[in-house]
Order: sequence, then C-alpha cells, then structure tokens
Amino acid sequence: VRKFLLGEDYQQDGTADPAMQSAVRQQRMSEASSRGSMRFGPTAFEETQPMLGLGATQNVINVGSAHAILTNRPFNAGDKCVQSSFDDYLKNECWICTGGHEEWDMWLSCRHMFCKDCSTNMLSRRMPCPLCRVSSSVVKRGTCARGGRIEPLL
Repeated sequence: VRKFLLGEDYQQDGTADPAMQSAVRQQRMSEASSRGSMRFGPTAFEETQPMLGLGATQNVINVGSAHAILTNRPFNAGDKCVQSSFDDYLKNECWICTGGHEEWDMWLSCRHMFCKDCSTNMLSRRMPCPLCRVSSSVVKRGTCARGGRIEPLL
C-alpha cells in the first residue's frame, strides 16, 4: 500500500505491478467492510418497521425518492425527537418557514422535525437536514400537537 501511495506501484516497463494491485484491492475491501459500507442488511425503511407498532393504521407514501410513514397522530416524547425540534413542534412553529402547520415530519435519521411542506421540499430535492447535514430517506409524518393550524396572535 505504501508503494501505491508513493506512486511506486509500477514495474520498470511502466505496467502496473499485479501483486501490488491485488494488495491494494484487498486493503480497500477490508477498510470498506470494517466501515460497514459493504454491509448488506436492512435498509433504513426496513429498520423502521418495528417502530410502527402492531395493529396501527399507517400508510407509506413516496416523497421524491424518500418515504413518509403516515402515523395519523400527534408526536409525543416517546418518539424521541430532538428536544429543540420537539419544542418548535409543540409551539407549531417550523424552524425553516416559521409557520404553523397541520402536519409535521420527523426525519428518522437525525430526529429533527419540520413542517410537512418544508420537509417535502427538502426530500424531493434530496437535501440533507439543514440543522445537522444528515441525509434522510424515511420520515415519520404526524399531525400538529394542537390539532391544526395555529394563527399568530396580533
């Protein structure tokens, strides 16, 4: 590997050293598997199935290339949202648009919450979370904590 990094992985005639290529290939595969990038396990969507609960009436819809799990209920502390996002949700004030909305999404990869409109826009454009820069392909969609849109006080 050292020879590869220093550019010394070629033989005198200018061809690549087959033994060096094999060693580099094995090293890369070993590093990739130790990082878990070659793991062939459940997808993020499949990992959420146990969280949904048995007997619950929930649907899954596509949002761009992502999925939204419709829970048809308000979020609660048991959903393990990030506290600052949960506080915004309880106030019905989206961090992005500062508006009040009837439906909210919790990004399962990072547990941040945004209104359905902002979340759909970001997911459709394959944007990462604006708060922590983590990408998500599955969100949990629920209703407003207070049952609907809250008009600002004048």
